[in-house]
Amino acid sequence: MTSNRTNASNGSTVTLTVTPDSGYVLDTLTVTDSRGNEIKLTAQSGGKYTFTMPGRAVTVKASFVPLPDDTKKPCDGGENCPSRGFTDLGSVGTWYHEAVDYVLRNGLMNGYSNGTFGPNDNITREQLAVMLWRYAGSPAATDKELHFTDADQASGFALEALRWAVENSIINGKSGGILDPQGLATRAEAAQILKNFLGK
Repeated sequence: MTSNRTNASNGSTVTLTVTPDSGYVLDTLTVTDSRGNEIKLTAQSGGKYTFTMPGRAVTVKASFVPLPDDTKKPCDGGENCPSRGFTDLGSVGTWYHEAVDYVLRNGLMNGYSNGTFGPNDNITREQLAVMLWRYAGSPAATDKELHFTDADQASGFALEALRWAVENSIINGKSGGILDPQGLATRAEAAQILKNFLGK
């Protein structure tokens, strides 16, 4: 675990970055002041957490737990199957089953309040690029141009993410030199791409 600063003044924002060792996940993360009061943490993307520095010294504590060995085995659809709680997901053997389990288990995607996951609901290609870009820590792209004939169709909020995704071959263009930023991708396809990306 690292902090973006070693000293902080009252009212300033401190960012903690948590990176578990391979085979481990974060269990608890707490920040308390010198009087034992717990400070509120706000979760950000990419394993980052922020808090507002109080007027006294703080102590940061993190604990990690090993991943259960069975998370590396193919899902059998039993009671520990993350997909089991959603009425519209296919059973074990469906092409996207392991990928959906993965994104549910790791908090990358969630279902809706009505008990469905929406595996065939659509998101745009640029939304997918933004999702991956934020997870990666919003890195800057070297090339500030999108060399596609339909680059002007990209939304402003997605431009930097698209530049990064294209530069790193995470999202590729289509025939005819188009990027199709407003084109749709299914949630199941997004789950598979996330699994591939994070498994590198």
